[in-house]
Parts: sequence; C-alpha cells; structure tokens
Amino acid sequence: MLRIGGWRRRYRLSISGRGLATAFLWLASIASVPAFAQEVAVATPGEDFRESYDESAPVSGGVVVGLRLGDTPGKLDPDNVRFAMTQKTLVCVRALTRDGRYSANNEYTITSTQTAKSVRIFPVTKIHTAALAGYDGRDYALKVFEAKGKDCIPEDAVHFPQLGPRGNSDVLTIMINASSRRVSLEAPAGATDIVCGAPAGGARIAFDQECQVNIRGIQDEVARFVIAMDDGFDTEKEPVLVSLRRNR
Repeated sequence: MLRIGGWRRRYRLSISGRGLATAFLWLASIASVPAFAQEVAVATPGEDFRESYDESAPVSGGVVVGLRLGDTPGKLDPDNVRFAMTQKTLVCVRALTRDGRYSANNEYTITSTQTAKSVRIFPVTKIHTAALAGYDGRDYALKVFEAKGKDCIPEDAVHFPQLGPRGNSDVLTIMINASSRRVSLEAPAGATDIVCGAPAGGARIAFDQECQVNIRGIQDEVARFVIAMDDGFDTEKEPVLVSLRRNR
C-alpha cells in the first residue's frame, strides 16, 4: 500500500509539472497576440480603388513623390508597407515606382488603437502584387497625407512618412521629381547631415532626386521642409509638412 501510494503521489506531481508548463506556454502565446495587434493599426481603401501598371507608357508625378524614415533594402514586400502613426482616420495614399510604370491614388480609412505605433496599408495593391514585388524597395515611393474633408490635396497637408524596416529610423528620405534641376533642402533647426543627389542606377522618371536628412535633433512633431530646385535661371521652392512623432 505504501509503495502504491508513493507511486500515486509521484504521478500527480509529474502531471502538475506538465500542466504548469503547458499553462505557461498557452498564456505566453495568447498574451503575445494582443501585444502585436496593438503595435500596428491598419489602413484599408474604399471600393473605388485606383491603380495602374503600364510597361510601355511611364508617367511622372508631382514634386514631392514620397517620404521615408529608415531604409527599405532588397525587394519590396507589398504585404508589409507601413507609415508613421496618425490620429487622423482618413488619409490620402499615393504610390509610384521610380520608373513611373506603377501608380496608385486612393483614400484609406485607418482602424486605430491607442497603443499603435505605425499603420499598415492593406492592401497596397489589388491586382499588381507580383509586379510590385519585383521592384527594389528603394524604387517605391509612398506619399501619405491627411485628407481635408473628402479632398486629397497635398498642399499644406501634414505628411506621414513610410517606415522602412532597416537602417537608421532618424534618417528621413524625400523623393523628388526635380525634372533634372539641382536640388537643395532647407530643414528646421536641429536637422543634420543633409545630402541631396540622384538615386543610383535605374530609370529616373517618377523621381530623379533624393534628399536625406537626420531628424533626431528636430524638436517639432510636425516639421516644415523646403525643397529648392534650381535650373540655372530661377529657383522654385516646394514646402512639405512632415509628421515626426516620436512614437515610431
């Protein structure tokens, strides 16, 4: 009887140990799901989705074509395109590839949480996923800005830069369609390491210049940058307001 009782006690302890381990793993797994969900909000488009891809007819865009914090080396992942968090619920999203072949212009509604630090665009494209996945991430320009009522007018609107998964998240890259003009950048106090020049290799249709600036020292949550384009006779200036919220 004593031997049997001892065996039963050991068996119960073993089951208890397994139960505790299983419970711990289960709790850890369910705890991680809400944490991830709260980190990223989602932006979804309306029913009228506007995009095009034309291999034979490249097109050009406006002056400020895209903005990005950090870097996007390697191929573009259309399922993981994010931009800086905003409390706005409606934003305008324009996308171009550097060769001008792909373009999209849509309004997106953001489903947000209080703790989200970025917004994932889903979907980025409805019918050209394979084509976009073939592009280098640096050749994809994303321009996200606040909608004014139901209008998508970028002038004087706050822009929310794309968030690159690699590189220094304090480095802002502005993609510019300068039409072969010389480019310089005026930045707020605290900005450092300003460099402007042509992107390396490839077609330069949608944008032919990039300016990079380290924004770590800028104190403003919304900063005003001015792109100056000089053709040798005259200088055109294009301002852009950029959200630099520190919750990225």
